[in-house]
Amino acid sequence: MGLEPRTLPPSPNWYCTRCSDAVPGGLFGFAARTSVFLVRVGPGAGAIPGTPPFRVIGELVGHTEKVSGFTFSHHPGQYHLCATSSDDGTVKIWDVETKTVVTEHALHQ
Repeated sequence: MGLEPRTLPPSPNWYCTRCSDAVPGGLFGFAARTSVFLVRVGPGAGAIPGTPPFRVIGELVGHTEKVSGFTFSHHPGQYHLCATSSDDGTVKIWDVETKTVVTEHALHQ
């Protein structure tokens, strides 16, 4: 079995200026349509030997329109938290370990 190419499908989020982020420890997240994909990158990714060092570890699902912003918390001890904003008028704070919404702001809908 040869190496399979890995590609990311085109997404309207790619035209947003703030739809991806990374934190120490090799965790990278990027918005794709109404979701955010979480990827472990680097030597500790646990990838299959002989393949690129990254592995998709989860998806944050909960917005009904395009995700327009995404960022991790950059405070030590809080790297497991991130925030998303969406064209659905909501802002959500997520726990990336449990992949659940911690709190949500929806007053601008």
